[in-house]
Amino acid sequence: MQTEPWPWTRLRLARANTVAIWEESAFTLEFSHERVFTRTTFLCNSPESVQFAFNLKNASFERKGPQTRHALEPLIGDSLFISDGETWRQRRRIVAPILHASRLGEFAKVMVETADELRARWTGQTGEIDV
Repeated sequence: MQTEPWPWTRLRLARANTVAIWEESAFTLEFSHERVFTRTTFLCNSPESVQFAFNLKNASFERKGPQTRHALEPLIGDSLFISDGETWRQRRRIVAPILHASRLGEFAKVMVETADELRARWTGQTGEIDV
């Protein structure tokens, strides 16, 4: 049985990989939360829980901590994902039509091409691949 890491261990893990603070069992749940020191982090593993957090109750979940912004901004810039408040509402209205489920088919080609490129890079490699 895997033991739960102490808060300092979780904090050290989160510096390199924010997903690493979660126990494997957390990914089998539709929705879970983890408290590290004074901060509670939520993990949404289903379309319904993501819709609940981002659309229905975004005011409850929108506040991003400085650590989150610091960790994500180099990867995704000052994007919708890390914005909040009025900035989030304005950006969400702009991207909503583009990201609507009815348009998913339009993204399929680029998703398949990207997966094929990744597969080609991995072809012939031996041993473990850190994904």
